[in-house]
Amino acid sequence: MDRVGKGLRTAPRDALIGRSVEDSESGRAFGFHRAMDHLGGVVGPLVATVLLGLGLSVRGVFLAALVPSLLALVAVFSVRETARVLAPAAGKTDVPGGSGPERQRLPRAFSGYLWVIALFSLANSSEAFLLLRAGEIGVPTTALPLLWTVLNLSRAASTYLGGHLADRLPRAPLIAAGFVLFALCYLALGFADSPWQAWAVFVVFGLHTGIVEPAERSLIREMAPDAVRGRAFGLFHGVVGLCAIPAGLGMGWMWQRFDGTMALGCAAVLAGGAALALLCWNRARP
Repeated sequence: MDRVGKGLRTAPRDALIGRSVEDSESGRAFGFHRAMDHLGGVVGPLVATVLLGLGLSVRGVFLAALVPSLLALVAVFSVRETARVLAPAAGKTDVPGGSGPERQRLPRAFSGYLWVIALFSLANSSEAFLLLRAGEIGVPTTALPLLWTVLNLSRAASTYLGGHLADRLPRAPLIAAGFVLFALCYLALGFADSPWQAWAVFVVFGLHTGIVEPAERSLIREMAPDAVRGRAFGLFHGVVGLCAIPAGLGMGWMWQRFDGTMALGCAAVLAGGAALALLCWNRARP
């Protein structure tokens, strides 16, 4: 039920953010949202840990988590949407030479973008594998939550800055650079052999998220007309979610059949291929 709720809210949320700002600042808007999301991933677990340390039961912690959830729900009703550009009725035109149905379609290049996203998503499996690898090379189990906190701090700091970059640099090459950084981090972690290297890789890996997440969403906003932007974001998140299943199964099979180095190396190759495919797509699109 929780994942259904996430699926229902994600595309409308991104469409709402995209409609609230001009194209010149959409990267900063998406970057700010993603930064706050990652910061919540740091603050929430820390607060839960403090509450447990103060003697609150696990059930009590879950009940306490209901408070910010309800506050967020109340805050949603205070949002005032900007006017929507509704899809015109069939047979009517809003520009010379354009028909209503034609104006409602996503651009043909968008499907190519989704194929690139699918390829990268096959490489981007569960980050639990990164924690597994960190444990294999000597990071104590008790330190893994702290390592996860460091990753989210790196993401929170870099995502807002990445949003600024998405407003100033060509977005497709910026995303491709993030894919390359992802591949390098996976290779580095695959060949790492001491705990300090894992800590360094996790900090740099957070930068990949900061580069990619705002630029991906800004590029969708740029390509999709307002009337079909929700559909565009829904397709994007749907592709990412569907590919997460074979990505996780494939990574787990490779890890058991060979080892972590081989599994992470194969994912790095896929990510590098996605970067190359994205540059080719960007060169070919109108």
